[in-house]
Amino acid sequence: GFWRELRGGLAYLGVRRALLLLIVYFSVMNFLLNGPLGLNIPYLLKITRSETVTGLLLAVMDAGALFGGAAIALRRKNWKRIHVIMPTFLVTGVMFIIFGTSRDPILLGISMFTLLFTLPLAWGLFVSLLQTKTPPDMQGRVFSVFNQLGFIGATTSFLLVGPFVDRVLEPAVQPNWVFTPIVGDQAGAGMGLVLVAVGGVILVMTVATYALRSVRHVETDLPDYEA
Repeated sequence: GFWRELRGGLAYLGVRRALLLLIVYFSVMNFLLNGPLGLNIPYLLKITRSETVTGLLLAVMDAGALFGGAAIALRRKNWKRIHVIMPTFLVTGVMFIIFGTSRDPILLGISMFTLLFTLPLAWGLFVSLLQTKTPPDMQGRVFSVFNQLGFIGATTSFLLVGPFVDRVLEPAVQPNWVFTPIVGDQAGAGMGLVLVAVGGVILVMTVATYALRSVRHVETDLPDYEA
């Protein structure tokens, strides 16, 4: 039955704590990333004041996603995936901070390209890692847990971030407010503050997760399934 299958998937992950921890980590990342990235169009329109520049920057962002996906196919087969995934998210955190504080279109383009380059690369490598460490008869259960937690994180992020920006942060922006040295006091500064805060949280969370020995050695400590 359904509940027995669900308990089986959770039990499998329960004795493979590093995989479970990484699934929780990616679920939190889904929460941190989706809502803030959904601000990109109104944020860019506010700070560039140009539909043309905004369109070009969005095209650069999409190009980053394309190249990030291609990087998975072109990667060397002897990569230790966890040692690419975690540093990649460190880069993601830094790019969020640059995205939230920059006003120069070139810096914005670089940060946006890099952001969308890193995300498909990290996600693709983690899916590959899960597939390698999970036997086929358990993959449906394990990926159901992974996907469902991810959907919850993403949906919650979309529901919370937009109203919080519209009703709290943007109305709070005024000349010389407390965050002026970081994001300025122009229209869109509230959205910039969200991006900077998200970047900081990603950096702290990634460093803390990567510092765990079980995570760093997940590919060597957990055997691949044997077909």
